[in-house]
Formats: sequence, C-alpha cells, structure tokens
Amino acid sequence: MRASCGQYPALGRYFKTLDELASSACMSRRQCEYCLHGIKEFTRAQKTAIANAIIVKMVAKEIDSREMLIILKAREDFDDIFKKKAA
Repeated sequence: MRASCGQYPALGRYFKTLDELASSACMSRRQCEYCLHGIKEFTRAQKTAIANAIIVKMVAKEIDSREMLIILKAREDFDDIFKKKAA
C-alpha cells in the first residue's frame, strides 16, 4: 500500500506509508497529513529533507534511480515536481 499523498500525488511513488514520509521530513504524521491535504504548507527545510530522503533511497537502490536529475531539481522546485496541478 502506498502513502495517500493528497495534493502531492507524486510522493506516493517514493514512500510506502505516511509514517515513512513524515519521518523523512522530521515531522509528525498529523502535521504531514495537514500539509498533504493543503491545510498547512511544508517548510523549505521539510521539502529539502523529503527530496534528500528520496535521493538516499535511489543511491541505496531501494527505488529506481533513473529520475535522479528530476529529484535533484525537486530540492529547489518541490511544488513544481510533486504538487498536483489545479485544473
């Protein structure tokens, strides 16, 4: 089962659970849920920590590393890479 990532659906590709995602950003599960559903926003530090956690998974070969350049870009443009676009 993949994490339900609300406004950030692309994050579900990299994290199996909401707890794993929250842990990667050093935040509580509840605060992470608030960010995913648009009640709060991720801080710059949390966005960087999440992107870095994905990079670590790629280096450890836990997930495919073919998107490494995209994830490196996500360290600067997190919302552009992971956030759902408004219709």
